[in-house]
Amino acid sequence: MLPLKFKHHLSHMAATCLVSAGMFLLPQSAIVTTADAAICMYHENLVSFLSGRHNELPRALGLVADRGLMEVYVSPAGTWTIVMTTPTGVACVIAAGDTWEEQQIRADAGTEF
Repeated sequence: MLPLKFKHHLSHMAATCLVSAGMFLLPQSAIVTTADAAICMYHENLVSFLSGRHNELPRALGLVADRGLMEVYVSPAGTWTIVMTTPTGVACVIAAGDTWEEQQIRADAGTEF
């Protein structure tokens, strides 16, 4: 059994390798910053990447106080990505997944899931 500190180092190294490998698939001029598993680039480049590579289009958006714009991109296949864009135009992937499901939830219906 590996010591916990060594396991953490290996998982961090694996995540860094995955992000680094993904970065080579994008034009270097499009990338602004990476931090662990976060991918950040200019908004127009990220939108182009999501629509071209994953067929994801904007489905919802909302302002996050003075911090920026949060958007949800969804594909017909059910993949989804949440993007946060700063006022300077830098957009970062906050979360991504699959099996997106649309639901209409009424405010008076309660919050049982």
